Amino acid sequence: MPYVRVGFSKPVLSPGDFALPLSEGITDAIDDVLGEGHEPTVIQFNRTDPFFWSVNGQEVSEALPGIAAVEVFIVKGAMDSKQIESTISKIYEILNRVLSPLHEESYVLVHELPDNSWGYGGMPLSRRGDTGG
Repeated sequence: MPYVRVGFSKPVLSPGDFALPLSEGITDAIDDVLGEGHEPTVIQFNRTDPFFWSVNGQEVSEALPGIAAVEVFIVKGAMDSKQIESTISKIYEILNRVLSPLHEESYVLVHELPDNSWGYGGMPLSRRGDTGG
């Protein structure tokens, strides 16, 4: 079950401006790598005012490009190193398309976790028998 946390600073008119395009794009990027049939991909969005972000000690201003940090949590071994690289690249492209212009200092992190250290519905993934994402 991939869990994705998307934090960003970008003025938007409404959630429809970013939520649907980012959700679809990120889910497609993960599906391209893991294939269909894995546990659902859950995405959480956190829009933060620019004054809560800084780069090299400098506040990010509303006038500057948007900035984002995306964390993808997957089961350890669900992706090999090339697939992780591809996922990072695809998600960055999606961020840049939806939140453009985007600060180069926007990050995509992929965290690989043991299947017994996270779960959903009160059950760790190790007990669900799903190690595919």
